[in-house]
Amino acid sequence: MVMTVVVSAAAGEATVESVELLRDNLYENLPGLQKIAGDDKAPAADRLRAMDLQARYGLGTLSEISVDNVRDRLGRTLAIIRDTLGEEDAERLITLLQPVWTA
Repeated sequence: MVMTVVVSAAAGEATVESVELLRDNLYENLPGLQKIAGDDKAPAADRLRAMDLQARYGLGTLSEISVDNVRDRLGRTLAIIRDTLGEEDAERLITLLQPVWTA
């Protein structure tokens, strides 16, 4: 199958149509990936690549962020809220948001 992916020169991103086509193609090929990953006779490198693809697209990529980084970002966010809204309105908003961060 020959597939053309159209890339927007301005944004440097694939078009929605291209992304949908690639997703459909990946979905159609999942049974093949499952077969390779579970085939004890397939070369180990092929099995690992098939499992890696399944994990990457099934689980997504994980990115780690430290507690200190979250605290820093939250502190900067609160400062922007206070600077933008003023102390009184900011405190009302922060009080409303507090359950989100303490749940």
